[in-house]
Amino acid sequence: MPVSLDHNTHTYTDERGRLYKSVSSLISDYKQPFEPYKIMANGKPLIENYVNKNGGTVNSQLGAWDEKREYACDRGHAFHSLKELAVISSSYYRADDQLLPVRNIGYIWNIIGEGGFSMLPPGVYTEMVLWNYTAKIAGTADLVILYPDRTFSIKDYKTNGEFRTESYMNRLMKPPFHNHYDCHMGHYTAQLSFYAWMLMQYGWKLRDLELLHYALSPEDSGLIMELQVMPPSLQPTSYQVLFDQGAVEEVVQDRIDFLSKLKHR
Repeated sequence: MPVSLDHNTHTYTDERGRLYKSVSSLISDYKQPFEPYKIMANGKPLIENYVNKNGGTVNSQLGAWDEKREYACDRGHAFHSLKELAVISSSYYRADDQLLPVRNIGYIWNIIGEGGFSMLPPGVYTEMVLWNYTAKIAGTADLVILYPDRTFSIKDYKTNGEFRTESYMNRLMKPPFHNHYDCHMGHYTAQLSFYAWMLMQYGWKLRDLELLHYALSPEDSGLIMELQVMPPSLQPTSYQVLFDQGAVEEVVQDRIDFLSKLKHR
């Protein structure tokens, strides 16, 4: 039963209207809370250190953070749309020296119906919605490559202004993701691990997971946001992501247990 994403509310539902928790929301439960008044550095709260270094007031800096976050979100959506358009505008996509057809996931679902992910033909899929019925979780992968040998790769685009592989004061994510820093790399490792796990439930075997970080200059952002043009010389930094199967399976089981308890109340 295909699950769809409502882009306006960012909610996932199946054909019977049942809600699925997004992977990004699920991962938020395992991040450390951002508390600028409580996180201490040099004997002072983080927000005070930031104001002393950059000027302004506490309220103005908190407001600036919110505006920056909103702008980054809008820029990310525009960037992803352009990347998707670049892929679907071609009939084929070269991956690992193989020329694979670019597929329309909506059209494919109409053909295979209830067969699910196990029946997806090899090819390249953009913005693929992945889900797990039992755990009621779902997420959208930027680029999924399904190879003829039943292996797969997932590539995810990121446009964070600064991509961090270590966290502030070496903070770790909450268990069971406590082997990862509470930072971009840790969060996205969890995200891609969930995506991979959901595909693996249908017999696909993981080949690799890759994060592609695009450091956008103000000029790049202007081209993307105002003109809907991808900067021609823009090149990403690639990060290979390790699949954390153990942590994902522990979280999934916890969620299944939680849903079971709700059902029997």
